[in-house]
Amino acid sequence: MITIERFQLNDQNEVKDFVLNIQNNEFLLGFSEIDQPDLIDIAHFYRDGGFWTAKSQNEIVGTIGLQKIDAHNAVLRKMFVKKELRGRELSIAPARCRLYLHLFI
Repeated sequence: MITIERFQLNDQNEVKDFVLNIQNNEFLLGFSEIDQPDLIDIAHFYRDGGFWTAKSQNEIVGTIGLQKIDAHNAVLRKMFVKKELRGRELSIAPARCRLYLHLFI
């Protein structure tokens, strides 16, 4: 079962490792955490928007961040799903999209 949870501080390192692994080992982008200040302090960077994790058996299998720009605009960031779960009928992405629409409508 997949659960969507609001970011917790104790997930900081696992989220960072999860995102960097996909970016660099799967897509060979060559990013570091220094290139991405939102990965260094997730709670602070997304404080006005939000950050969520998708978990399966207490393992992070997906992430998404919402960076608030102003009262009417926000940017979705750090949208990642574990390779083995992409395209499956687990509804990770649709569940997150419904959550964001609810927050801003």
